[in-house]
Amino acid sequence: MRDISLSLIILLASMTVNAQPKLHYTLSMTKPSTHLFEVQISVSNLSTGDNAVDFQMAAWRTGRYVIFDFAGGVVEFSARDPRGNELTWQKTDKQTWRVTKDAQTSVIVTYKVYANEFNMRTRGLNDEHGFVDPVAVFMYMKDYQRIPLTLTINPHGRWHITTGLESLDGRPFTFRAPNFEYFADCPIEIGNHKDFEFEAGGKKHVWMMAGEADYDIDTLIADTKKIISENLKFWGRLPYERFLFMVHISPSSGGGTEHINSTALGTRPFTFQNERAYRGFLGLVSHEYFHTWNVKQLRPAGITPYDFSKENYTEELWLAEGGTSFFDELILLRAGFTTADDYVKGLGRQIEQDRQRPGNTKQSVTESSFDAWVKFWKNTEQSYNTESDYYGKGLLATMLLNLEILKMSGGKQSMQDVMKAMFERFPVFEKGYTVEDLRSVGEEFAGGSLKEFFDDYIYGANPYPWETAFAVAGLEVTPKEEAEKATLGIGMRDGPTGVTVRTVVAGSAAEKAGLDVGDEIVAMNGYKVQTSEINARLEEMKPGNRAMVTVFRNGMIRTMEVILGADPVPSYTVSRTKSPTPEQELSYEKWLGVAWPE
Repeated sequence: MRDISLSLIILLASMTVNAQPKLHYTLSMTKPSTHLFEVQISVSNLSTGDNAVDFQMAAWRTGRYVIFDFAGGVVEFSARDPRGNELTWQKTDKQTWRVTKDAQTSVIVTYKVYANEFNMRTRGLNDEHGFVDPVAVFMYMKDYQRIPLTLTINPHGRWHITTGLESLDGRPFTFRAPNFEYFADCPIEIGNHKDFEFEAGGKKHVWMMAGEADYDIDTLIADTKKIISENLKFWGRLPYERFLFMVHISPSSGGGTEHINSTALGTRPFTFQNERAYRGFLGLVSHEYFHTWNVKQLRPAGITPYDFSKENYTEELWLAEGGTSFFDELILLRAGFTTADDYVKGLGRQIEQDRQRPGNTKQSVTESSFDAWVKFWKNTEQSYNTESDYYGKGLLATMLLNLEILKMSGGKQSMQDVMKAMFERFPVFEKGYTVEDLRSVGEEFAGGSLKEFFDDYIYGANPYPWETAFAVAGLEVTPKEEAEKATLGIGMRDGPTGVTVRTVVAGSAAEKAGLDVGDEIVAMNGYKVQTSEINARLEEMKPGNRAMVTVFRNGMIRTMEVILGADPVPSYTVSRTKSPTPEQELSYEKWLGVAWPE
């Protein structure tokens, strides 16, 4: 009887495995100049009891918390059975195609996707190359997101493929993924790009360079190894076997997106020959690579697992993004790309920026995180005045929490210890963390309650007490003694024909005069200006002086008289105290990772 029962169990298990649907994607690009990818999805072993099966396009992609509505790019959808018979289908909402299959166990779906968004790092195809963020191109079946899948790519001409996906049985054009969520986090480059392999931390890495630039790959690899080494020291291990740094080089490229075992970066052709620009690029590399742990492995509960059909609300983006911004600069400091003096000097500007933004005392970092889907990427003329920024203020919140833990632990523990512990306690794909989880782990290392701190500065929007906070690490904050600075009270950026107003500070001279976000400043006191010239002229003027500002608004020219105001926030100097206590020195060294200077 025991043998019969065992045989029955094995048979049932075999039937269960065989009953699991099999999913295979095919990607083609026969006419790249049309910007149309061609997709085929073949699914077999479907249940005969289900009358229909739904195919969905994602509404957003990982790494950017905004609705893209990728379904808008889908054209020429069709469905058939394995014998070529057409199957009926209908759209049930903006991103779902329901195929009626009746008793069929296999369905083949085909469609095309318009792809011309390289700079959004979603999907792009032209006669030079193709780029695929899988969620922007491939549909998924909600009920079968957890099953393994395979992908075959038919590259155009002699193009080759670079991706974080694993090749199936060593075949160069066929890949596999354990489930759709993993698949969705492995971007794909198809073209004539260059791949440069190297080893660091005992793991394989690749710099993928798409586009022309005068870079020194040996220098880039050597600098990357330093960043990898510092992250390995920080976290204790590399959570991958192979990692790709994927770069698109063009005059309009910029920014980056993190993925499970790769990062997609954009930069301009002359970045590598300009010392300042190259330093900025290394900052981008440091930021996106740190994300390999913070958000790709250690993930907030609100995005664990991903629901690609709608917004995934979470209060933790301030740590996922702002925290990464805090640590990426520390990694560069520890790797030798900047000095402790420069790092400390830069803290003064961060205090000034914090206190200049009215919205920082009106919206908490948790609320800013939750509202990312509906506000952050849709700035209005009042965003600066009424909202905070989970990137910028998130950096400051992480820094302040780091200082609080240093203070409570006497300089023995820091946010690095907290992050490393959380990385191990919240495994990717298993469970995500909440703000309360962060507080709980933080209290373990701080040695006491952090409730009041979180109530005031994480859930609340109280002003950050930088003077007392920085004193923990032996740093003194001093307002600069200088004459009152004349100011318009606007944020600016240079445009092709003038200066575009990005923000107007509430109560400022600009607001009183009627300047508005989107105005294009073409002249000041009768002379054409760019941002640098406006700043130079303001330095020569005093609060109360009058300035005639000429702008284009809605295609019409307007001139406004602005009575200059005084900057309500001073500049600050942050410097090391001359007589630090042992605990201050210890806190400084624990934070920065470098010795207190003799």
